[in-house]
Amino acid sequence: MPDFVSIAMGMGALVLVMWAANKFQKGRVSAMDAEEDAAKERESDYQTFCNSLLAGIPLRPVSCDLLIGQDETAYFAQKGVEFLEVRVTTEMKHSGMAANVGYGVSVAGGHTTSRDHDEWQRVCRGSLFVTDSRIIFNGENQNCILPLGGILQVTADDTSIDISCEDREKFVSFADLNGRIVRDLIIYLKSKVKK
Repeated sequence: MPDFVSIAMGMGALVLVMWAANKFQKGRVSAMDAEEDAAKERESDYQTFCNSLLAGIPLRPVSCDLLIGQDETAYFAQKGVEFLEVRVTTEMKHSGMAANVGYGVSVAGGHTTSRDHDEWQRVCRGSLFVTDSRIIFNGENQNCILPLGGILQVTADDTSIDISCEDREKFVSFADLNGRIVRDLIIYLKSKVKK
């Protein structure tokens, strides 16, 4: 004769597992929907920005909580931007044998190789401002000022921007922003700046 209590407990556990799986799936779907909605909003903002530039509508200044020059105007400001820099990392490998000769002394023979490679490393988070003459990053640990006249190359995707300047060896990158809008704004303002 089946034990109805055991069967009921088993059914309850099954219902609980199915409920948890459904909640997990809904959480994944809602997270994917939120990311998709954010991507659509970034695309809409980008199209609005491009259409405004093409129509000749003047840029609107934004408030800037930094002290900037009297003849300088800020056109972009965003908090929570991540600042990244390319840093050189060295990877060392040793092959061969080592022998302990006593008293904490060891002798090694073989071959050591090292390889340097560039790697993006997070510097800090902070606020990014784009004015008509420079890009200003005001971070928690480090600040960065890039004159528009010294910018050599700007590349961007949906959420980040990479900038190469005359006075820096490596690219700097800013993430967690609408990279395409900032790129096009920099290119537009750079065309208006006298070097």
